[in-house]
Amino acid sequence: MKTKGLLTKFSALILSMSIVLAGCGGGNTNKNAPANEPSNNSPAETTNWEEKAPEEYKGEITFWAWGDFESKVIPEFNKVYPNIKVNVVVVPNADYGKKLQTTIAAKGTMPDVALLEASGRGQFMTLDAWENFELAPYNVNRADIVDFAIPLNENEKGEIVTLQEDATMGGIAYKRDLAKQYLGTDDPDEVEKMFSNWDDFIAKGKEVYEKSGGKVTLMDGILEGGFKLVSGEYTEPFVKDGKLNIESTFKPTYETLAKMVASNTVGKYETWSAPWNASFTNGTVIMYATPAWFVPFGIKPNDPKSTGNYGLIRAPIGGYSWGGTSMSIPKEAKNKELAWQFVKWVTLSEGGATAFKNLNSTATLYKPAFEKEGFYTDKDPYFAGQDIMAKFTELGKETKVRPITRYDRAILDSNTLVLKMMMQGTSAEEAYDTLVKDVLKKLPELK
Repeated sequence: MKTKGLLTKFSALILSMSIVLAGCGGGNTNKNAPANEPSNNSPAETTNWEEKAPEEYKGEITFWAWGDFESKVIPEFNKVYPNIKVNVVVVPNADYGKKLQTTIAAKGTMPDVALLEASGRGQFMTLDAWENFELAPYNVNRADIVDFAIPLNENEKGEIVTLQEDATMGGIAYKRDLAKQYLGTDDPDEVEKMFSNWDDFIAKGKEVYEKSGGKVTLMDGILEGGFKLVSGEYTEPFVKDGKLNIESTFKPTYETLAKMVASNTVGKYETWSAPWNASFTNGTVIMYATPAWFVPFGIKPNDPKSTGNYGLIRAPIGGYSWGGTSMSIPKEAKNKELAWQFVKWVTLSEGGATAFKNLNSTATLYKPAFEKEGFYTDKDPYFAGQDIMAKFTELGKETKVRPITRYDRAILDSNTLVLKMMMQGTSAEEAYDTLVKDVLKKLPELK
């Protein structure tokens, strides 16, 4: 799930503390623990757990969360694991990453389950603070994870130290009334056929703007969804072999975005701003970049009275990923065995997938459920009965992602500044040069 601006306020703190934190959170083996019994402080690779019936797991775990995305499924979890109490500690999203970072640095009391949001995940995963889920006793099998999501769970060593809970593949949502007025149809299949590539998208965007007398744009803007949408086809990591590696992603992305701005295909709305929120109801925007989580967290809250007025189509590039929240177990967690039952149930079980589907209107990344015929279906009245969950699942099968690096947050912060310049007409070439200079000013080691 996307959490509006999470970690942006303390990205500088993350960078400045990275050296200090690199060796934190290692965990100490409890030499007094009996053989083959779980030790609260022992690393996962030295622990073996005897599998039990769900009702035999007893105790409490602490879970730090910033919203109710996970809390809503706890009652369903307790139907299977009735004797595990999940104590949820709500930390405001603006403070979550900072609290996690400082607790690790100070060797403070960690939760049994922590969340890592996509934007800052790379930096957190560089810390030796998390259990490796591929080692015993966790023994995660990559074959159980939807293919595109595996890089989202890996640290730079290729270890799976976190498990993303929500499927974040995306398409484009559009308003049917405006589509019918300016595109000539509101049928998803017909609308999708109009946009086979970005040239078609831009041509149609120019047409919409002119036809509306400058009052309506095809898409909301290039911040933040517009960038995610256009850049989603590029899969090179931002840093490779210790050097900045952004040209293959940002140059073509900026070239396309510059054309969109020049043709008025996009508006000047900044995602999550008050004017952007209002755009859902004031008739000025037809389309929005839409990952699965965006329907319940972006569209419906901003336009609650528009039941039947939305449609969902594939983007010209196909599937792409935007956002996402993952679960990790700290090496210093006190109740790892119980914590794992919760993490495993949410992310890697059909029961967890069912609960997420029913309560959060989105899929998890548990591959057997993802690929199960008819499992994901939601003929949503809000989308005029279109089966949007089946559509998202279809998009997930063609989605690709970049490997995550520790530098992603800093680079994307620079990108935000550049995109704001582009909204005012800065050229793609100047935008890219500005991006490189700003990134290297902050991260000179990447020259």
